[in-house]
Amino acid sequence: MRFPFALIATMAVTLGMPGRTVAMALDIGRQRENWPTEWAIPHISAAHVRTEPRHGAEMSTQALMGWPIAVLERLPDGWSYVELPDGYRGYVIDNSLTFVPSDSIAYWNEAPRVIATNVLPYMAYDSTGVAVSDIVQGDILIGVSCDSINTDVMLPDGRRAIIPSSICVAVDRWERNVAFAERVLDTARSLIGIPYLWGGVTAKGMDCSGLTRLAYLSEGIMLPRDASQQALAGIEIQPEDVADGDLLFFASEKTGRINHVALYAGNDMMIESAGRVRLSAVQWAKVVSIRRVII
Repeated sequence: MRFPFALIATMAVTLGMPGRTVAMALDIGRQRENWPTEWAIPHISAAHVRTEPRHGAEMSTQALMGWPIAVLERLPDGWSYVELPDGYRGYVIDNSLTFVPSDSIAYWNEAPRVIATNVLPYMAYDSTGVAVSDIVQGDILIGVSCDSINTDVMLPDGRRAIIPSSICVAVDRWERNVAFAERVLDTARSLIGIPYLWGGVTAKGMDCSGLTRLAYLSEGIMLPRDASQQALAGIEIQPEDVADGDLLFFASEKTGRINHVALYAGNDMMIESAGRVRLSAVQWAKVVSIRRVII
């Protein structure tokens, strides 16, 4: 059975209510039905989620730092079977996670959390100049103190670091952000040249749906993980009404199943992750669906 917060997050996007998705995914302390016995919080910038509990297995997605995930099963060989806030399930190596008992997870929701808004990875250092961790867009940390220049943060495992205040914002403020399609495109444009990575959702490497997800996450919108799932988000748009930031979907010629997504960038161009993030001409004859998320 999937946990309620995951279902709500997916449904909110589908129903065209993107502003609620991140808030509901993060505020898990109020979702008490079917409560798991243990939670885990990734304490590295992006924890790899694999299809099997071994390093050689396919990476299906990644779990961002600070986003609580439900632990479905602890395996004896140092792996855990987990469910992410978007409903995705897979295996994560335990040394990427900080485990939290069910009755203690509320502390994370009540803490003064900040979310990283930097498009490109940033290396955070402690007060003595020692490197602590890289920080990617969407990572969530506890803001201990801040001024106009720096923010003192604590990672989920208790490590402390200092990051520029310009690359983070309070989570509650970010959740209330008014989204603009042009800023989604700005984020996508800034990622041009980043290598394609199957299962990737960060600026260190991303697949096609990872790109669209990351671009929209910058505006406080959590899209479903896969292209086929994103094809149900928002509302359907006809080609003559397409606008900047709309999602363009493509399908396999053999199966007819959606297997690629891109962002419309105007003037018959799109931004996609295919080999690398790049600007490409839209082949309209191959577009099978267009969806608008910011309405």
